[in-house]
Amino acid sequence: MTESTDQRPGISAGIVVQDGRVLMIRRRVKEGELSWQFPAGGIEPGETPEEAAVRETAEETGLTVKAVRLLGQRVHPKTGREM
Repeated sequence: MTESTDQRPGISAGIVVQDGRVLMIRRRVKEGELSWQFPAGGIEPGETPEEAAVRETAEETGLTVKAVRLLGQRVHPKTGREM
């Protein structure tokens, strides 16, 4: 599902694992603090969650990755957006 309960585009995140290591990025949150997160962003119209995760990872890190499998879905408790 790419639409959330509040009709904003869903969010997709990429969990990149290689040689037993996991990729995380530092992102500045609204309050100005830095937070460690997985590469993530909005799902564009006509895009699958897997395609969005691959695209967002490339945009945020410059890495070329491929989606292996969908790990799960949930509604974010604070934003109400499908993830």
